[in-house]
Amino acid sequence: MSLLASAYILVHGHKFDVVLRAFTSPTFYLALLVSFPITLLLVFLIHRVTIWLDESHDWRSNFISRLLWQSVFAVIIPSAIDLGLISIHSAIMGENFSESPFLLVDFPIIISFIILLNMYYVIKYLLLTDQQREDSSTNQSPFVIDYGRHYAKLNPENEIICFYRSVHLIKVVTFDQEFETRGYSINDIETLFLGRGFIRINRSTVVNMKFVKGYSSGSKRDTLNILFNAYLPDHLDDEIFVVTDKHLDGFKNYLADNSVE
Repeated sequence: MSLLASAYILVHGHKFDVVLRAFTSPTFYLALLVSFPITLLLVFLIHRVTIWLDESHDWRSNFISRLLWQSVFAVIIPSAIDLGLISIHSAIMGENFSESPFLLVDFPIIISFIILLNMYYVIKYLLLTDQQREDSSTNQSPFVIDYGRHYAKLNPENEIICFYRSVHLIKVVTFDQEFETRGYSINDIETLFLGRGFIRINRSTVVNMKFVKGYSSGSKRDTLNILFNAYLPDHLDDEIFVVTDKHLDGFKNYLADNSVE
């Protein structure tokens, strides 16, 4: 994509016969040699920034905040970087940057490409999360986690012990591994898995009640400690599984209604 965008920017605005001659001209390929690394850098930057923002500012629950951060870090800063690098190149070549056609011809096209790339990521994110929400509502679909360019497909009812919030990330705990989700809040998780045996027990945790056998009194007033019928990974903090006052009735009612012993 970077290579195609670089080539298009170089031939944009020229007549068809000039474009044809460009592909046989060494000058065109020298210009492409400069343009392509810059474009590739911008695409890489936008990609990494988008992944970073997906982890802490998802579009659905923080739209205004996410739009602001995405605009600053994935549109304005990449545009400024491109402008700075091209101006440096012009200075090295002894050209007057302010009088070059770049600002009026090429730069608007570059900004358009940057905006289109951002739109691609937004649409992709919304489509993927829509599908995830739709699938989860059927009470039979797997939960797909995107973590660092890899994917894990989990059977929530049988594999996931709990979800819990850690700083701005949602951790997904299984018996063998712990994953991080992108683009979800703990409220989203609670809604997604409503009716699938998962309930919210405190501000930060949603638990799979299939693995719960009961409870004991908590160390603080109006709290409970969950007792599990399965072995939990050692690294988990017990505080994750404390049922707080707001969620006590829902937790107890679920145990009673489902005859969990």
